[in-house]
Amino acid sequence: MLNVYADAVPGESLAGFSLGENLSDLIDVVDTVIDGSETKWTAGLAKNSSGVLLYKFKEGGGVMYFARPCLELHFNDKGILCAAIAGSGYQGEIYRSVNIGSELSKIDHLLYLDDANDVHYLCDEDENILPGIYFIAEGESVDEDPNQVITQVCIYNENL
Repeated sequence: MLNVYADAVPGESLAGFSLGENLSDLIDVVDTVIDGSETKWTAGLAKNSSGVLLYKFKEGGGVMYFARPCLELHFNDKGILCAAIAGSGYQGEIYRSVNIGSELSKIDHLLYLDDANDVHYLCDEDENILPGIYFIAEGESVDEDPNQVITQVCIYNENL
């Protein structure tokens, strides 16, 4: 269940939620359900929600939006939690003493900027992307702006 202090574990968990959990096990925390086959998605739906909103996609799956902390839980078409994105209000460690609000330069690991999506991935020494985590900052390389602040972290599992 939601824990704003629970540390992020790449490819496994974020804010107390474990990837692989079933939507049906979490439905009790939802305040509002919106059926995507009846209501077209707009950014204002989540922005104007003050509790927990579940937007169900027409083709199955959906996204659960928490107002506080800013948290998104993404479910695949089988209702399995496959990604979680946390932002403001999340207090857990996202990577080796780095938190939301930390400067990207505090990450003592090679980063790759996917400038098409404005996200930073961790890389190994061979510059291969390490799966399971990415950071959202201001969309520039660390060399261009080492002081950009991490605004969100995503934990994901491509195999779910």
